[in-house]
Amino acid sequence: MTSPDGGFLSSLDADSEGHEGRFYVWTPDEIAGVLGPDGGAFFCRIYGITPQGNFEGRSIPNLIGASLAEQAEALGITEERLVSRLAPPRAALLAARERRPRPSTDDKVLTAWNGLMISAFARAYEALERPEDLRSARRAADFVLARLASDGRLLVSWRAGKARLNAYLDDYAFLARGLLDLYEAGFDPKYLDASHGIARSLVARFADPARGGFFFTSEDHEALLARNRSLHDGALPSGAGVAAETLLRLATHFDDSDLREAALRALVAYRPSVERAFSAFASLLVGADFADGPVPEIAIVGGSGDAGTRALLREVRGRFLPNRVVALAKPGESADGLPLLAGRKAVGGAATAYVCRNHICQAPTTDPAVLARELAR
Repeated sequence: MTSPDGGFLSSLDADSEGHEGRFYVWTPDEIAGVLGPDGGAFFCRIYGITPQGNFEGRSIPNLIGASLAEQAEALGITEERLVSRLAPPRAALLAARERRPRPSTDDKVLTAWNGLMISAFARAYEALERPEDLRSARRAADFVLARLASDGRLLVSWRAGKARLNAYLDDYAFLARGLLDLYEAGFDPKYLDASHGIARSLVARFADPARGGFFFTSEDHEALLARNRSLHDGALPSGAGVAAETLLRLATHFDDSDLREAALRALVAYRPSVERAFSAFASLLVGADFADGPVPEIAIVGGSGDAGTRALLREVRGRFLPNRVVALAKPGESADGLPLLAGRKAVGGAATAYVCRNHICQAPTTDPAVLARELAR
């Protein structure tokens, strides 16, 4: 689902060989044909593959009946041993599946969906510290910025070397958030600057100056009978909700009053709708929660080695702080244009963290345990 240049493709077809899901499902006989009778019976038992099936007469391998840990206990072995025993048959079945006709791929690269994927991979990197997740997020971001963005303006989709269609609110909001998440994962300032530029373009082109909030189409979109709005969460989050939260986060990074005011005006404008059916507006509620605060403003100045910086970041990322913002300056890196980092210095040459709320800061610390206590307040 990744293009050779790094952008995430749109989807795989549900059908192959004229049947929905055929590429992914199995019968006991097919399993036995690959693994042999004994190996097949064992695999089917573990993964719930039956003659009756659980999807149109075939089986999606699953652990709904019992987890691997529970099945290992029933077999009188450790979970690690069971996982090791299952590795060769899983590999054999994967190889067999690769010989089947594959579902077709919708190879469009959509700006909005790539914004969501960039966020997902950036946050996965924060949680799991897998370098490949950060690389995937960066490659997708670089692809979209190179092919679907120009001077703060976006297009909707790219395919076969061509980008087309004037972008919508979701494209701007999701990509701005994705780039901001990517900055807070890897701290390359070019992504923060790109997010800021896209957010300012969002306000200039989508904000309703009369009533507050955001239109779904830009002010230079094709002529429509009416410019509608994107408020409710559905299969995708609300463009307005993601925009409000992202503008507030960026406003904290840059002390940008224009972005803050646009976000707050949107939240005020949408409040009556949210109060009538709050369960339909989770994204707007996230933005409102951020606006209500408090918001930990965390600045980290890297020291002479990476270990101290990683230890401080683990304290930040290892706890539930949904409304925090994080900025980091690497040794010798300029903090120009970033108020969170202005005047911050590494204490004694060691990685140093500053925790502020409403611009009131605690004493700087190089000790992860002290940082943990400050974040818990």
